[in-house]
Amino acid sequence: MFKFIITLALTFTLFIKFSYSQSQYDFKCGFNQSYQPLVTPLGMGLFKPMKTTPKEDLNKYFRVLMIYVEYLNDNEGSTAYWAPRNLPVYANQLFAPQKQLGINAYEQYKISDYFNKVSRDDFDVIADVYHVILDYEYSYYQNHLTVVIRNLN
Repeated sequence: MFKFIITLALTFTLFIKFSYSQSQYDFKCGFNQSYQPLVTPLGMGLFKPMKTTPKEDLNKYFRVLMIYVEYLNDNEGSTAYWAPRNLPVYANQLFAPQKQLGINAYEQYKISDYFNKVSRDDFDVIADVYHVILDYEYSYYQNHLTVVIRNLN
């Protein structure tokens, strides 16, 4: 019975800890009145804007980086969507390459259009899209994981 009570108490304590950790940063993501980003601690993931205003300014947007990574000599899967040594066929249908004006401006770009529509034309997400072919085949990375991680550092 004592072990059960201790286990229950530890579980409850961890539950409270994890619940609290999800809401410890009471912040509002966005910009201040001068359209400068709000200052937040580095590494906290708090730098995402909630608006890219003024919306008529073509220089105000949220740019992301989309990288499609392919292993050397990778020919697994269907080539109908992603032929070897090429970008996927849908690669340039997700994000707009530059900001456009209007609520229907991004209809041919699925992710840019989504953010534009749900924000009622207040948040423009555009992207740079790249394709990278790694130096080795998948089996190399699978068999030499520690070497790969050491080389990343």
